[in-house]
Amino acid sequence: MRQDLVSLAKKVHELYTPPCGCKLNGEVRWHGVVKCARKILLHQAETLLDQFSKFGYTNVAVATEVKCDPSITSRAHGGGAELQLGLSKLFDLVRSLETAMDCARVRHFNMSIGVGANIVRPLDPCSSVAATDDLLNQAAIAIYSNVCSILLSRPAEARRSLPDGLEGVMSEFGDPLYGVTLIQVEPTDELDRLKRQLHEVKHFEERLESKIRRLEREKKLKEMQPPRARFS
Repeated sequence: MRQDLVSLAKKVHELYTPPCGCKLNGEVRWHGVVKCARKILLHQAETLLDQFSKFGYTNVAVATEVKCDPSITSRAHGGGAELQLGLSKLFDLVRSLETAMDCARVRHFNMSIGVGANIVRPLDPCSSVAATDDLLNQAAIAIYSNVCSILLSRPAEARRSLPDGLEGVMSEFGDPLYGVTLIQVEPTDELDRLKRQLHEVKHFEERLESKIRRLEREKKLKEMQPPRARFS
């Protein structure tokens, strides 16, 4: 048995941890483990293609996304019968389908809610560089991407960082009447992270206090104005 196939079969089992009867301890023939890895990958491919179908994709459309022949996605969707792909190419297919599915989920999510990154409005960024409109737009895109990731149950590793030069930023999310505010800081050790979050909270407090003072002044001036004369 080729060592590269054995290594790939072990990797497949580690990535997808299937409830199979294989033992990766050398007590069974590696041929059986490789065969099992192929079965695992075919199951993964079929599951992903089922998800694509729910989003309205045809096998041809998926093949275009992953840049392969439509006969491959069609056979994989049918359980893999007569699919002439070696373990390495089958593994590459599954990984490509996973990447394409991630993009498809985002597109479907955006279409469903009908909004984009413009729903995020960064305020008072803590920046070591000039807080230009372009920088704030990039921050909004990163924050929106992370909100999508959370709602789509992506792993934390999919987190998108703020643009270089931004340590943290507070943002309004959606219509201000909802009163939803987001804070994102770049990950460091827990102590530094908490300090950055507190710093952003203080920015938020200062902004609210300033707005309250302004509204109170406007209210007071309005109350001090004499009533308008009425003419019959």
